[in-house]
Amino acid sequence: MGLTDNRTSSGYEGGQPKYLTFRIDDRRYGLPLSCVRELDSLGSITGVPGAPGYIKGLANLRGKAIPVMDVRMRLGSGKADYGKHTCYIVVGLDADEVGLVVDETGKIVRIDDRAKLPPEGFAKGAEARFMDGVVVAEGKALYLIDMQKLLYAGDQGE
Repeated sequence: MGLTDNRTSSGYEGGQPKYLTFRIDDRRYGLPLSCVRELDSLGSITGVPGAPGYIKGLANLRGKAIPVMDVRMRLGSGKADYGKHTCYIVVGLDADEVGLVVDETGKIVRIDDRAKLPPEGFAKGAEARFMDGVVVAEGKALYLIDMQKLLYAGDQGE
């Protein structure tokens, strides 16, 4: 199996990277735990004129304004109403912090790199551009996000 539950705080255990899982519609995704700073309920977001459609605006995180990205829209899944489990995951890459809006967070899992499959054939279109790989476990696919691409890839084709 490619997944095992692990609730320690570092991004690796036994040389295997750990991921925070989340859901958008009926798909499960994983973010490298090493990039996750915190989880927060979806609060007030101030719109930013002229920003790409997947940037919902800015949120106040302890006195610091951070951009908030709707991951559903970034992956090309379109708009949806936010529900009671909708939240954002604050991630950091280098000095940048971004809030990622997701339908619901899941558990922390450890990924065996040998179980990782290339995303081609599993993900298509805009979504495939942001994938690092796919792990099949518990009868479902877990799509692993490439944080560098999700945060910094251009908007061509979207």
